[in-house]
Amino acid sequence: MITLEKKHTMLDKSEFISMELASAGVLKGKADLLGHLFFQLDLSLGERWVTCSLFTHALKKGRRSFRRAKVRRIRFLLLWLVDFFRQKTSLSDVIMIKRYHTCKNNEGNDTMSDYVKFIEKIKGKTGIDLALYKEAQMKRRLTSLKDKRGYPTFIDYYEAMVKDHDLYDEFLQRMTINVSEFFRNPNRWQVLENKILPQLLAADRKVKFWSAACSTGEEPYSLVMMLRKKIPYSKMDILATDLDEVILERAKAGVYPERSLKDVPKEMKDHYFRQDELGFRIIDEVKKPIRFKQHNLLANPFESGFDMIICRNVMIYFTEDAKDKLYHKFSNALKPGGFLFVGSTEQIFNPQQYGFTTEDTFFYRKE
Repeated sequence: MITLEKKHTMLDKSEFISMELASAGVLKGKADLLGHLFFQLDLSLGERWVTCSLFTHALKKGRRSFRRAKVRRIRFLLLWLVDFFRQKTSLSDVIMIKRYHTCKNNEGNDTMSDYVKFIEKIKGKTGIDLALYKEAQMKRRLTSLKDKRGYPTFIDYYEAMVKDHDLYDEFLQRMTINVSEFFRNPNRWQVLENKILPQLLAADRKVKFWSAACSTGEEPYSLVMMLRKKIPYSKMDILATDLDEVILERAKAGVYPERSLKDVPKEMKDHYFRQDELGFRIIDEVKKPIRFKQHNLLANPFESGFDMIICRNVMIYFTEDAKDKLYHKFSNALKPGGFLFVGSTEQIFNPQQYGFTTEDTFFYRKE
């Protein structure tokens, strides 16, 4: 019987997690399996390097041994360790996973503690879990904003955000990447139009799409304009969501600079846009099939019954664990035969584990 206990302490300006595992039986001369274990762990995939130390004490003979390896992905590590100790060892062991954080001064412990507390407070107030975003990118982005506004610590910055809604809106806009264009990566939209949509529209019924993390709206509007070549507005149901409510208001307004329209065919530009002193304004008919809604991909429940989910150039900012959970949720939200359309840097290397097959590059069909 294995017992697993986690103890959290701060030591040597690093975060330690100590896990004590105990089991019955005899090792029977298989100490070399420890080396094999760490060799396998060293091959694991993920984002953050951690140093893992295994200290073993053989109760009967009093021998001690010490092993260390660099590994990635703590969740993968824990699964390995639990399985290993369940089957192989009789030792009383302590495993320490030391997560190294890069700090620019001698107050690394305080700096990280400040950021961790900030993450916890943001999650408690907003439901946004910054720990699910790639740490280096997110911390760098928010540190720049914090310093620009003159706050010495993240906690000072958080307390100011609580009192200043404009400061909070600025924080949301900085943590989200609002880069979008109409028909971004045009060749992928051609695949959508010529290969994917004919399959979805063959049944001559209303179709349901979701533009997840839609930013300023170019993506859902592109989709409506493309669909209108094949079906009337009344047969479209387009959900468009984003975390940032300020950005969603801009999406609803539907006004864009000319550079955003660089990949819009001339006939579409002439038909669906009206130019005024603010830029190019999309006509109201294109807006009607779209339901704009504030939504946190990492925390809020998903609607279901989608024919297609478009989530492009978003997953690259999340941790591997967050991606794994989202792909499962996207799969569950799709109808059988529905499609997931991802960004050009977000290829799914093992789509079968989510119930997908590859239909085309960056298009995945739910089985």
